[in-house]
Amino acid sequence: MARMIPDRVDPASPSSEARVFELLRDDPATRSWTVYHSLGLSSAYTGAYGEIDFVAMIPGQGLLCIEVKGGRVECRQGVWTTTNRSGGTSAYRRSPFLQAREGMFKLVAAIRDRFRAHSPEALCPTGWAVIFTDALAPPSSPEFRREELIDVNDLQRGPCALLQASPSLAAAVKSFGEPSASTLATLAGFLRPDFDRVATLATTMWDAERRFIGLTEDQYDVLDHVAGNDAVLVTGGAGTGKTMLALELARRLASEGRRVLLACFNRELGLWLETRAKETPSGNITAGPLHRLLRPRIETAGLLAEAQVPIFDTAWYEAGALAVSASDERFDSIIIDEVQDFPAGPLLDLLETWQRQPVAPPGICLFGDFSRQALYGPAEEARALLRQRLHPALFQLRRNCRNTRRIAAETAALTGTFDVKVSDEQPGGPSVERIFFDIPAHQQRALDRALQTLRAEGFNGTDIVILGPRRTEGSVVAGLSSCGGYRIVERDERHRTAGVIYSTIQAFKGLESPAVVLVDLEPRPDHDTDALLYVGMTRARTRLIMILPENCRAEIARRERENLTAALS
Repeated sequence: MARMIPDRVDPASPSSEARVFELLRDDPATRSWTVYHSLGLSSAYTGAYGEIDFVAMIPGQGLLCIEVKGGRVECRQGVWTTTNRSGGTSAYRRSPFLQAREGMFKLVAAIRDRFRAHSPEALCPTGWAVIFTDALAPPSSPEFRREELIDVNDLQRGPCALLQASPSLAAAVKSFGEPSASTLATLAGFLRPDFDRVATLATTMWDAERRFIGLTEDQYDVLDHVAGNDAVLVTGGAGTGKTMLALELARRLASEGRRVLLACFNRELGLWLETRAKETPSGNITAGPLHRLLRPRIETAGLLAEAQVPIFDTAWYEAGALAVSASDERFDSIIIDEVQDFPAGPLLDLLETWQRQPVAPPGICLFGDFSRQALYGPAEEARALLRQRLHPALFQLRRNCRNTRRIAAETAALTGTFDVKVSDEQPGGPSVERIFFDIPAHQQRALDRALQTLRAEGFNGTDIVILGPRRTEGSVVAGLSSCGGYRIVERDERHRTAGVIYSTIQAFKGLESPAVVLVDLEPRPDHDTDALLYVGMTRARTRLIMILPENCRAEIARRERENLTAALS
């Protein structure tokens, strides 16, 4: 009995193929054969997808490609047709003999492509044959030899000996010699390999990624209560969804016919908001990084040349307020994300000038994290001034809806941020991985290891971001065009080529990625390190790898011990 792969005939197979399947399986002459039923052939080899009804692997001879035709077979004026038992007639695009030969050549092309043209596998003898299960052989012609066809009478006498004597296979054996057992074993692994592939981590985390989409109850509660207030201040830690909430609020207000300004401090986040705002059908949202939005207005007013004053200087906001006051541009609602990074006084002067009067609530809506994400100035003083001048309604977001529970727990342990809660419904995710290196020259080696780990877990390059506190030229990726099998690209290059992005932590604030690798970290007992760690770690949604110098183990242990003790006290 032949070894049949698959071992059962597909119920959807034609009855003619089912009959041949049983004959090949049960004939004692095929006891050493391996027979593949319905072997598909990729269009990459031929320009069109192909299929061979049966491929018989015969020890000492090679491969035989078998085409099976059932029912009545007829040829008129060179056009071949078949009629099934129900009387239905269909035409072949090619004769059965051309189909068999074409299938053989496709298979040979696939083997050569896989093993090289002159390999033992590519030189394995290969032939073809045709079986008519219900019809007698047609008259002989130049298209085929009688020995290449098994008809209904031949089937009754047993087809296997005749198949083994196929002229095309015999000629191939004479030309190339008998294939070795190892060659046939290699081909068996190629034709229809057995395999068991576990789901990659990137795939299994897809469900976790899906859970991060959508607003939480806390966020819906804020949206429901914003409308009746002239000014609103929404605070919350990283991952609580402030940016998504600001965008959703802008969309809702714009859909009501209001003109909305949606701006932030970070350039990259602002460009992302600008892209999302353009998707809003109303077209009533003006969005982007605030400094970038001010530039054309200031230059149009002729108040300030960009080269004369640094773009982040308070004079820039003052010039912006003057430019706006001289124009007719006003907004019904102004929404500012990352408000903790702006100088509070100059920002408020600008926004109050830009706001339409009289104010129709909601007027000014501010979103920020004054506890850990204020990278550019004294956060508490800014918050106090905002509250003093605006008297805003205050809302606080307390639930992390971005990071897995393990990332959130690791962030809390290293930075002492236990005020943001993670629900039990949040996906746990894989453990945060720490890779230590002993000398600076070995950090690139550690980065290569981290990226190879992510590649093995199934992450695409576009799902990974490398973050560090330094610009590219001073970072571990300086001079690297690739690492761990991925291209390394600047964020501005992403639209031109796929690859793993490198960005500073500061520039990536407000954004997020499925997988993050943190580099060039030197945890020290100071606030600046806390802020960079906090912002960098919370950019990762499902996978976080931290590359750390060996000499910081003691500082990490101290942080974990003191922060966990404080949390429990």
